[in-house]
Amino acid sequence: MKANPGNGLLRLTLLLLLSLCIHAADAPARFEFVADKPRAYVKEPVVLTFTAEQTDRTRVMFFFVRPKKSDAYDIHLLTKSLKDKGRHHSFAVFKFVLFPLKAGTLEVPVRFRVKTATDEGVAQAYVEDHDDSKGIELDSTDIPVAPLKLEIQPLPKPVDLVGDFTLDARIDRRKIVRYDTVNLHYTLAGTGYDDRIALLHDLPGVSVFSDVQDRERKLTGKGYRIVREYTYALSAKENFTVPALSLRVFSPSRRRFYTLKTPSYAVEVAPLDTQKLLDDTEAPKPESTVSVQTAVRILSYLLVFVFGFSAGRFMPDLSSYFRRKRAPYADIASAKNAKQLLEVLLRSYRDVDGMSEHVRKLERMVYEKRPEKFAALKKEILYSVKNSS
Repeated sequence: MKANPGNGLLRLTLLLLLSLCIHAADAPARFEFVADKPRAYVKEPVVLTFTAEQTDRTRVMFFFVRPKKSDAYDIHLLTKSLKDKGRHHSFAVFKFVLFPLKAGTLEVPVRFRVKTATDEGVAQAYVEDHDDSKGIELDSTDIPVAPLKLEIQPLPKPVDLVGDFTLDARIDRRKIVRYDTVNLHYTLAGTGYDDRIALLHDLPGVSVFSDVQDRERKLTGKGYRIVREYTYALSAKENFTVPALSLRVFSPSRRRFYTLKTPSYAVEVAPLDTQKLLDDTEAPKPESTVSVQTAVRILSYLLVFVFGFSAGRFMPDLSSYFRRKRAPYADIASAKNAKQLLEVLLRSYRDVDGMSEHVRKLERMVYEKRPEKFAALKKEILYSVKNSS
């Protein structure tokens, strides 16, 4: 009688299944690895839950679960809860939030490692609290876990964000003088995938200084809960318009597309009038403009010099005065606060290499009340200006 090839294949299959059952029976713990949904869109959050329970009741047991990293998805631990159901009966639940980044069939492998120790080893580790004490001696076992499979659908059309968001905008003023700044604020708030997008791009003829801060960024089962503040300081020589923004967004929870919009802002820029912008307490006057008080003071110094009256007392002041008048960058040195120094830089030193960073720091001091050290920053600016000439 001829042997049936199908019988051999059946025997091989049964042997494999039997070996797997024996291996599962010998495993020190049982587990479950599931997702809250079998299908999702690209960048839609999926919650993965890994549950582990101790079956070997002879030793103390610890569980470790680590998903494999991949460029096909972004995954983060959301929560980890441990429970002791009794002696040598550990129970743990790991929750992860996964954001698919590619469409198609997605496989998510994890490494499940069980570490065990004897009661004596644990007790010894707690008793020995001196510096040269040893840690708990652990035996490690890796338990194979089949990769979790998900079906990921592509977004029907390109979008800027995925989630449920709002976008607010405000501007502090619509009229400025030349080289002064107008502050523009956008607030992006909501829950979804954390795409780091730039809201305001380059504007022709406008200097743009930007800062982005997260007021809130917290991972949840529905994605990242975000409150993000975009701040822009804008300055220009001529009138300009901040364009309206339009962001395309897809909401996986509502399965619909929507648009976030902000208005445009027309900013009027008036010519710079240095006589009105600055006074004696803010910056030195131009050399060609000499007040009556200054002329009288100079004349008194000259008279003291000619007649030699109290030379020891007055001559150092006179020499220091002329040295101060001849000193380069006196407008920077004489600035008494961040606002005065910012006006000086925007008026006369905008083209100096590296000055944009100093301007940004001063703007933070003026508009955001940052606790910067003004004296140290002024020294840095003087050093930069002197080395650029």
